[in-house]
Amino acid sequence: MRKVIAAAAAVALSITLAACSSGTPSGTTTGAGGSTPAASKPLVYLVSKGFSQTFWQAVNQGAQQEADQQGLELKFVGPNDESSIAQQTQQLQAALAANPAVIGFASLDDGTASASVLSQIQAANIPVIAFDSGVPASTIPVTTVATDNAAAAAEGVKQLCGMIPNDPSTKVGILLHDYTSASGMDRFKGFVQGIQANCPNVTVVGAGQAKPASQLTADDGKTVTVTNSDTSKANSIASGYIAANPDLTALWASNQGSAEGALNVPEVKSGKVKLVGFDSGALQKAAITSGEQAGAITQDPQSIGSGTVAVAAALITNKPVQWNNTTIDPANLPKTIATNFYWYDKTNITSAQIAPCLYD
Repeated sequence: MRKVIAAAAAVALSITLAACSSGTPSGTTTGAGGSTPAASKPLVYLVSKGFSQTFWQAVNQGAQQEADQQGLELKFVGPNDESSIAQQTQQLQAALAANPAVIGFASLDDGTASASVLSQIQAANIPVIAFDSGVPASTIPVTTVATDNAAAAAEGVKQLCGMIPNDPSTKVGILLHDYTSASGMDRFKGFVQGIQANCPNVTVVGAGQAKPASQLTADDGKTVTVTNSDTSKANSIASGYIAANPDLTALWASNQGSAEGALNVPEVKSGKVKLVGFDSGALQKAAITSGEQAGAITQDPQSIGSGTVAVAAALITNKPVQWNNTTIDPANLPKTIATNFYWYDKTNITSAQIAPCLYD
């Protein structure tokens, strides 16, 4: 099984997985079945970004469903919060010590902190699958299962731009969860792309000094005070923007924790400041249904989890796996496997397309 790594890593293509999980796993392969005795099940060890958001519980659920379908044992861990890079690196070291068949890694940074451990994992001939975030500083992961975060963020900003005037008096504040992980950097990049394409004349607050959107660059993400997915910190940052800019028009939040923190800000609750978020969770769903929040981008977290385990099953058996109408071929893995994302608001939150992607 481990001999397929080099060939798989050399492929530089991308595929997009199908619609949101319905709760029923769909992967099948010849060689791993649900009746496999527990003692002989290959171990898939996933190191996530933690459980501070229900998003990760949904990823875990999808991964467990697929592991059960494929006859695999699953270990799913994560740090206390999304700023705990050192703790996550320790968990990756523990994954190596467990000698699993495959390791999945949702890196909290670009892979710099985990570089030594990843090299040890490679030396042990254990395949690594990146999930949710890529690992830009490393070539060790054989593929990345994730949302196209830049495109998803750009779509959310496009929707926001349709709600606000495109002129300098319009002020948009940024609630960015981090600028260390690939997902955080890509979502800020998507924010810049989306706002420059759709409302370039607005003023952006939070990336250094307030400036016209047309002057933003992706590197400005380094100047943003990040929320670390902490709702209290997000609330404080949003409140600070409004205190300094009483005429603030809107807030863009890059993940669940950042959006949830903004929901307790009075100006957001009253509708004076529009809020566009990311992901879901019970608070965002309720706020979007009531009209308090304008809308959000939802990922497909269960598919991120189940897709990662489906790739693991293909690597373990060295045979193609059919998953969500997609063939995952271990001898021809693409560089990225992009899961879907959708814009949702109160007009479509209960639709057949959107509802299965949402979680509490």
